[in-house]
Amino acid sequence: MRWSLLLVLVGCGRVNFGYPLVDCEDVNAATSVLWDDNDHCYTRQDLELTFDSAKDVCASLGGYVAVITTPDENDVIARIAGNGLMRFGIEYVFEWSSTTQEPLPFANWAAGEPAGCASGITYPAGLIATNGDWSTDCKSIPHAYTCEIEPWLEYGGHHYRIHWAQADWFTANANCETLGAHLVSFESVEEYMAVAGLTSAQFWLGGYSPGGGAFSWVDGAPWAFTVWNQNQPDDVGATCVSARTDKTWADELCGTGMPALCERDE
Repeated sequence: MRWSLLLVLVGCGRVNFGYPLVDCEDVNAATSVLWDDNDHCYTRQDLELTFDSAKDVCASLGGYVAVITTPDENDVIARIAGNGLMRFGIEYVFEWSSTTQEPLPFANWAAGEPAGCASGITYPAGLIATNGDWSTDCKSIPHAYTCEIEPWLEYGGHHYRIHWAQADWFTANANCETLGAHLVSFESVEEYMAVAGLTSAQFWLGGYSPGGGAFSWVDGAPWAFTVWNQNQPDDVGATCVSARTDKTWADELCGTGMPALCERDE
């Protein structure tokens, strides 16, 4: 059963339906735009921050520094940029990657870019100009930035979304609680198939093994369905459960940092 399930899930990207926690226009920002193509809310934040601080602010809103995956999305974010350079969600740490760990199928580098970071001390991150061209600057240099907030996915009367902050299992559950949610629990193949494709990244589930005993869900739901990877669970002391990039499950050290899949029971 595990492999037939994976054929459905592997390669799925972000699922673009549901509803936001709050209306886009109610997000505290200089400018907020709800884009009809994906129902994502893009908010320009004019208080200039370092890239890492910008990621923290966007995570507090339930989102992430905006990731650009298509020319049309590039145009939307360039218009939000106004009259100056603005951060978006691409950074270099040994290779270019997005803040959501998604593939980067689109790039719009200006001539001579990416140029790296002049200081040689910190890594570079991306900037977008009003004409849509991309450039780079050190992550430590403050800039305005845009947050991207995804809608909730509705399935079976419950609502699901990714909290993108890289966090340990306990902090990840607390992050979900700030959204009125908890780390996700799954009770059926159908539920898992409908929800697990929200991201291509590895993420925390609500499964854990209190005291190293039997696994259970953080919300007390029945532990009636699993998709363990081959030879999993296997690690002594690894008592928290994640979904890997191939969508099979593994037990992990609870202090490992990764995004979380949150679930609201309403």
